[in-house]
Amino acid sequence: GSIGSAPLAQQVFGAGRSTRLTTAAAMTSGSSEQSDGSTSNEGTNSKNSSSNESNSIPLPLLDEWATHTTASYHDFTPNEASEIRAALLDWYRTNRRKLPWRGDASPFDGSTAGITSGGGGENGKSGKSGINSGRKKAVKMGERDEKQPSISKYFAASVSGAPSSKPRGRAQRQEEKTASSKEGEEKKEEDDCAPINGNNNTTTTTANTAADPIPPSAYGTWVSEIMLQQTRVEAVIPFYLKWMESFPTVHHLADATEDEVNSHWAGLGFYRRARMLHSGAKRVVTDYDGVLPDTVEELKRIDGIGQYTACAIASIAYDKCVPVVDGNVCRVLARLAGVANHIKAPVFKDRLGWDLARQIVEAGDGSRAGEVNQALMELGATYCSPSGSGIDDRDPL
Repeated sequence: GSIGSAPLAQQVFGAGRSTRLTTAAAMTSGSSEQSDGSTSNEGTNSKNSSSNESNSIPLPLLDEWATHTTASYHDFTPNEASEIRAALLDWYRTNRRKLPWRGDASPFDGSTAGITSGGGGENGKSGKSGINSGRKKAVKMGERDEKQPSISKYFAASVSGAPSSKPRGRAQRQEEKTASSKEGEEKKEEDDCAPINGNNNTTTTTANTAADPIPPSAYGTWVSEIMLQQTRVEAVIPFYLKWMESFPTVHHLADATEDEVNSHWAGLGFYRRARMLHSGAKRVVTDYDGVLPDTVEELKRIDGIGQYTACAIASIAYDKCVPVVDGNVCRVLARLAGVANHIKAPVFKDRLGWDLARQIVEAGDGSRAGEVNQALMELGATYCSPSGSGIDDRDPL
């Protein structure tokens, strides 16, 4: 039939039955419906001759979801938000990946390979198809895929690699020219982006280790967030280590030459990010005495810092109670709150996603906002990745 103006649930189930769905109770109990509507009973008692209506179950939740007209339908209750927040924090503190910008000691591992599929290679490294490589084993509802390793397995794995310091060639100059035409801040999409330089085999020389942990700082958070835009975590680690060794403070970066900055960025791509980071460092030294501001609005005044990066710095470095929303977070929220939009839909990633994330971050006393935000991003990159099952018993939500 044609699509009319009736509510979606009525179009699917039929008028008058929008909240009910006939079950197989009659069949499983041994009764069968005749063509004239009467019921024959074979080996069952008389109560199985009741009408189809008595063998129906109410589905008000489905009808409510299919017919809702306001975004507030997806809102969490205060209790739900608090429970989600508590579960995320407990999970994150135990299972988060060890990364240098979080102040962790080496060895590090940013790879999610094998966490959400059964086909990952050894040491958390997958084949040529990334985390989705290999034949997946069918997993029944409520069962764990025995081949799916724990995230903690990858804490001690090393990711070989270090930045290349090759001089800039024609292809690189062309890439810079193309990237310079792009405006605004590029969003961090760890799971949707392609590997740097188009492959998974970047050859580097600096070990993926650091002699001492790098203390977390607003500057370090800023550098890591800019590097992570359009680049995978495991690829960023060696670049971050070399960068922080050469430019340990915003003053060192501001004093560096353009060639020095570009030589440390070589291999990451999107060179406009490096130029904006360099320019922003000079602004911080000149206007803020070398100290990154702690408010979102002030941070957004710095070159190359948009809403996402400003909120990440404010919450992670200064524990400001503000949400951080990227593609990973939107995926978690979409699955959790029943949002049918694509995670990149403007109405979701620019408005609804921020509203939902704010409810979780602000729940309870609103403390440890940085950890809550990182937990949401971590979950979206691991068990709630595009290939995640959603039923893994190690998934906190």
